Amino acid sequence: MFDTRLDENNPANYANAELNKIPGIFRKYYQPYMEQGQQVDPQLMQQYSQMFGSPGEFFNQLGQGYQQSPGYQYALQQALGASGNAAAAGGLLGTPQHQEQNMMAAQGLASQDYQKYIDNLMSTLGLGAQGLGQFSQRGFEAGTGLGSGLANVQSQKAQYQYGGKAAENAAKEARRNSLISGIGGIASGLGSLFL
Repeated sequence: MFDTRLDENNPANYANAELNKIPGIFRKYYQPYMEQGQQVDPQLMQQYSQMFGSPGEFFNQLGQGYQQSPGYQYALQQALGASGNAAAAGGLLGTPQHQEQNMMAAQGLASQDYQKYIDNLMSTLGLGAQGLGQFSQRGFEAGTGLGSGLANVQSQKAQYQYGGKAAENAAKEARRNSLISGIGGIASGLGSLFL
């Protein structure tokens, strides 16, 4: 490859000196996003692996942190109070049927409370995964932008080097043609002397 540094008069040298500054500028702006993407990708992959690798185990792990909400206790007291009033009015207060109704109400409320807990966790996890995904996407886009920018810089440098070499070759060709023409003129002049 032609080395433009050998010719101080080659304009490609000046252009390349400026082009050589561009990769550092690109890296300055793209690097933080690329690093963020590199940091979150393992977390995102781990989360997806847990969710899709063993969904049942994943839900069991989520459920281990469940605690009854304050709203559950209030709803349970209201339901049991209403059940007791209805049972008392019907003469069923304290009977096995009344106790079964209370147990079913408690189970239904507990199931609803647990489901709300899981839904809230999944919503939070979804927001977290979406946020991590956005960081990952920005990292990918930054890496792509940096690669594209650096490729463009290299392309420009190659064009300038090609142009410089083409100009040098044209100058050499012109000098050679001039030399040949000069030699031809001298030979012609010498030939006329001997005639």
